[in-house]
Amino acid sequence: PKQATDNKAGDAKPCEEIVKLLTGLKLESYAQEMSKPKHWAKHGGKPSVQALAQMSSGDLTAFMVAVGMKPGHRCKLERHVTTLKATLPTYVCDMKVSNIVVGKDSLGLGKVLGDKKGTNMAFLGDPVTKGIGMYPKAKGVSKAVFVIPKGTPSGAFAGGVGLDDSQRGRMLGKGVQFRIRMMSNKTVVWASNHVSAKGSKQEFLFAWSEEKLGNLVQLEVVCDGLNVNAPAIWIDPRIICGQNDAPKPVVVPEPPMVVQPTPVLPPPGPMPIPFRPAPMPSPIQKLGSGNTYRGPLDGIRNERMVMLQTQEDSAELKELVHLRERVANKKCA
Repeated sequence: PKQATDNKAGDAKPCEEIVKLLTGLKLESYAQEMSKPKHWAKHGGKPSVQALAQMSSGDLTAFMVAVGMKPGHRCKLERHVTTLKATLPTYVCDMKVSNIVVGKDSLGLGKVLGDKKGTNMAFLGDPVTKGIGMYPKAKGVSKAVFVIPKGTPSGAFAGGVGLDDSQRGRMLGKGVQFRIRMMSNKTVVWASNHVSAKGSKQEFLFAWSEEKLGNLVQLEVVCDGLNVNAPAIWIDPRIICGQNDAPKPVVVPEPPMVVQPTPVLPPPGPMPIPFRPAPMPSPIQKLGSGNTYRGPLDGIRNERMVMLQTQEDSAELKELVHLRERVANKKCA
């Protein structure tokens, strides 16, 4: 039985991608062995040209030795894989990310949605392995800035957007809108229609170059109402190097900012005179010997008010008043 299994594996049809690759290099004799699943167990499980190009230099050497390639053939394949890497897509989820703002849990990268349950992203039953998951903020924006590696060849920015299969029901209101903003000039170069239910996918494709658009891209999910924990996903956003037939990006106008009116100030004029209360009477001062009153009478106009200031001077003041009255009466007589 074991021998029959080995024969069956050996007679399996080789991978078409691998056959095409090796035929161009005149190394098709290795196609059968290279297509066996056992050689791809550490590299995704399935033979593919993309998995081959994503291998490190050490992994590629070990792979070719396991396949049984001769040294000269290994050098030939290795040079071709190095050239091939420059033309393969550069996925945004593999780039350096910063300035993350999400409404719930964390930013999802690769195949992970980003919730606490560890849910894997999927769209209409198909797994998403190079995606970005965002739970949008209610009445706000979820966003993240990604750094496209400097020196990346120009090409096309491509991908899709939608709601993950884990979304249970329809969102309230308009739903969410996806936007791509280039941070070099803060402009939005693509915006989706509003998405409120799962199963609806929108795709984007536009020309990109580091010289014209820069290498900082911000992915945004805008929610005008309640999000009800809607899992918004970016499906395989990537830079396709060398694709020069993509349409030019079109700047998407943003809604005008609501500016509060400036309060109207009264015309300039003379400064109003501040209200100042009348000063309180200063305390009565005693200078020298005797009970002579020498203090100011701030605001006091009545002699009889002065007599009430102190009990010590009241008798003397009364006597002076009576004396003045007697003198006045004698003059009148």
